[in-house]
Amino acid sequence: MGDGASEVGFVKFITNDEVGKYLAIGTAIVRVDPKYFRGAEVETLLGDPTLAHRELGWKPATDLKQLIMEMIDFDYEEAKKSRFLTDAGYSSVSPYE
Repeated sequence: MGDGASEVGFVKFITNDEVGKYLAIGTAIVRVDPKYFRGAEVETLLGDPTLAHRELGWKPATDLKQLIMEMIDFDYEEAKKSRFLTDAGYSSVSPYE
């Protein structure tokens, strides 16, 4: 219930007697904690693996070309799913929303 920072999740039903010993219907079990909010949306995320390479000997398992191909393949599969739903008369939500 609620919205944004005031959103709270409550127990609606209990199907396990053991759980019922500890929780009651209507008990708040999840709350939003604003301390975990990002200060602002980050448009560009950049990292430098130099330290991990130097100190740990870490090397990427995927090169840039392979990463790009994986991203393209993922977007293509998502587009096919969206098209399938749209063609069947359903609305489709973008995975980027």
